[in-house]
This record gives sequence, structure tokens and C-alpha cells, in this order.
Amino acid sequence: MSAIMRARALAKLPGKIGLGDIRLTSVITETGVLETKLGNILAKGGVNVVDTAAVYDFGQAENAVGNALKSFRAEDFFLISKFGYHTSTGDNTGDPLHSCESDFMQESLETSMKRLGRLSIDAYLLHEPEAQLIEAFPLPSVVENSDDSGQVTPPCEPEERDAFLRDKLTKTVQDLEEQVSLGRISSYGISSNTVGLPASHPHHVSLDLIASLAASAAKERGLDRHSMNILQLPFNVIDTKGLQVAKKAEQTYGMHVMAMRPLTVVDETALWRLEGLTDTRYRESWSKIDEVVVLDKVFEDTLSYFVAPPPENPDEPTTEELETVEAVALMTSLLRDLKSEFPKIVSEDHYELNLQGSIIPLIHGRFDGMDETTIEVLQTFFDAYGTAVRAVAPYHARKYIESVLDPFDVGDDGIQRVHQVPDGVKLEEYALQWMMKKDSPIGTIMLDVNSMGNLE
Repeated sequence: MSAIMRARALAKLPGKIGLGDIRLTSVITETGVLETKLGNILAKGGVNVVDTAAVYDFGQAENAVGNALKSFRAEDFFLISKFGYHTSTGDNTGDPLHSCESDFMQESLETSMKRLGRLSIDAYLLHEPEAQLIEAFPLPSVVENSDDSGQVTPPCEPEERDAFLRDKLTKTVQDLEEQVSLGRISSYGISSNTVGLPASHPHHVSLDLIASLAASAAKERGLDRHSMNILQLPFNVIDTKGLQVAKKAEQTYGMHVMAMRPLTVVDETALWRLEGLTDTRYRESWSKIDEVVVLDKVFEDTLSYFVAPPPENPDEPTTEELETVEAVALMTSLLRDLKSEFPKIVSEDHYELNLQGSIIPLIHGRFDGMDETTIEVLQTFFDAYGTAVRAVAPYHARKYIESVLDPFDVGDDGIQRVHQVPDGVKLEEYALQWMMKKDSPIGTIMLDVNSMGNLE
């Protein structure tokens, strides 16, 4: 077995905290707002990693980042951009097409350097290589692709998956090494959501495979170290499935590991935010929290508003009167269902997803021509609901955190302990400090920056 080749040392070290997912939003419309906010954060010090991607806002995010960095010296920050997605859609789904071909990489690099106003980029990452696997090996449904025992037949074997990815990436990795030798990039790497999945999963991106491609590319150039220095993967106090691959990247391959989504958890039930402060008074029951008390009052007021007037002739109600009774019954049923679901809504994102995805379309579809007063009553209820969700979200998140085993806290008996968030400590403070423990392989924590609130 040949010796494992490690990555060469980075000439410029990324800091412990980075700004990731930097993009414009529909909220940011004023010229220069993002640039000013980003510049202010960098000027304060303590943050030197700036991460963006060609696909964000169809390239406009890179322009904004480039403008923000004009007043800083290159040695003051560690600049990352990513390639992989086209900046325009190529099909009717609205999703950007993905490519990891070498020609596309070189074209994307040239364009990104122009947008960023830089002659060199500190790290250039392949953005979600798993997109190639997801397209080539879509996961089957249980109904359509299972044997008599109910076992689902995987769309590919690990060997087939790795052979496919090797064929896709060999030339690209070779040419990334060439870009390093030309001085256009200082290092490269991958940003992947699936690198931490089990090796048997059809969409697992194998770090060993890509590291071997980097080693081969370096050897062809007579080098004893490759320049695949950076690994980005999801990692936080709850989502630790990437821990082992992060350790291997750091300890075996000498790579610098960056944690994506350190304060966000996406699981099969909801999207969670690991933020906020809980009050010990409401630890066991948050029904007395001010915002929840207000919601209860608004809920009762809203129900009392939606009462159908009695028909003029109870024995012969008109069609319009019957339709009104039916509409009121449907609306009150919807409101009661929403109120009963409140304890299960764990974050504002979870609420907004339900609101925009099903509740509002249902209201618009079934209740045509509502008057202004009715609209105002419903808006008041939804506002109170959202405010209450935000108030109780930290309690949901804390309970979730404290149900998870801490892989860095192993007792003398060899048993892992569950997390315990100290009273008076914000969840985000606990989550970030946990990732900075001495046993953690995380070199940089990438704070999500995709809204004005995060930039503040």
C-alpha cells in the first residue's frame, strides 16, 4: 500500500470564524449595503475568512464581496469561492445545472477572479460534488424498487459510485493543481453536504477518493504534497455525522476543516435554529411566556370573530347563508388545527415553511374575496403566532441539544454523556464554544451570512 500524501501547509491561515454563504437577498436592494456591512465586520477584526460562490445571486454576490474587499489588504483575509453550478438555469425546474468538468472549472475561475477583483483566490472549492451522484444515481422509492422482503435495491454499489466520480474529477483535480502552480489559486478543496454520510450511501462523496486523485496529480508534477487543503462539511452540536471524516481530513490528510451550518440543523422533521436564551422559569412549561399568553388571547378573539350569523329563516337558509356557515366552519377548523400544532413548531423557519407552503395557499384557494377587516384579523393572528414561535424556539432547540450525546464528553466508564447547556448561556454561544474544544477537528466555523440580521 502506498503512503498517504498529506496536503502542504497553507501559506495563509484561516481564522477560527468565517463568514459563509455570503449572498444578496431580496431584502437588500440598496446599492452598496452588503459591501458596507461586510466591510464593517472585517474591520472589527477576529474574522478573516470570507466565503462566497459563483452561483450565489447569479454572480452578483461575488461582485459585492469584491467591492467590500477593495479597502483591505490581501493578507487581511482568506478568500474562498466555489465552482460547480452554472449561474443560469438550463432546464424547466429552475435549479442551476451542475458541472465539475475541467473546462467549466477554468472558465468559472476566470469569471470569479474578475468579479472579485483578485489575481489570486486563497481557496477554490468544488461546490457540492454530490450533485453529480444525485443526478446519476437517484434514490429509489420503496414501492417502485424493492424485493419481496421490502428491502430497497440501491441505485449503485459503492465501487460503481466511486468509479463514476473518479472519471468525473480526475482531470479537474489535475488542472486545479496546475492552477495552484500558476498562482491563480493558493489551494483547493471540496464543499460537500454528503461527505459525512455512510460509505455505503449512493450519494456519499469519498474523501479518500478525492485525496488519492490529488496525490496522483501532485506526483505527476514531481511534488510530495498536494494542495487540496480545505474541506467544508455540515457540522454542529447536533449534526455530528461528519465527525470521523473531519478527523481523517485533519489528522490523516493534513487538511483544514470548516464547519458549515454551525447553528442550523435540518432533519426529517423540521429546520432548527440553535439560537436564543431560555428562562429557567419556563423550562418545564412555556405556556406562561408573554408571547404565548398573547397568542392564546388573540386566538380566542379570532375564533369569536369567525362566527356565522344565524340565517334569517332557519327552516330555509339561502345558498349564500349555507356557504357562509361552511366557510366559517372550515376557517375555525383551520385555526384550531394551527393552534394544536403550535407545540410542534420548533422554529420560525419551520412556521414560515408551513405558512407559505400550505396554509396561505389553502386560504386563498377556499376563501375568495375576503374583506379588509377579515384580512386584518387573520394577519393579527398570524403575527401573534409567529412571535410566539420565535419566543419558544430556544426551548425546543435546548431540549433537542440536551437529548444528544456529546462525542467530546466521554466519562471514565467510556460512556458518552448528553449535552448540558448551562443556565444563562445562549444556545449559539454554547454551540460555537463546543466546536472550539481541543478535541474538535474543526479549524474554522463558517457562520451563515444570508440576511441583514446575520450581517449585523
